[in-house]
Amino acid sequence: MLKLIERLGPIDESAASDTLTLPFEARMRGRLKAVSDAGRELGLFLERGPVLRDGEGLRAESGEVIRV
Repeated sequence: MLKLIERLGPIDESAASDTLTLPFEARMRGRLKAVSDAGRELGLFLERGPVLRDGEGLRAESGEVIRV
């Protein structure tokens, strides 16, 4: 499982290695298990705060970037 730990704000599509599509209810949560659009297992471990927005980047522990 890829652990996503940091919010990056809006990023360009070319900066991400994968994408994650979530319903609004799930984008309000800081802790979540999900599956990327490419079928990879992801775990969100983010600080509570604003809702995740379309086009926002998330950095994994490995440095990989996923776009919401």
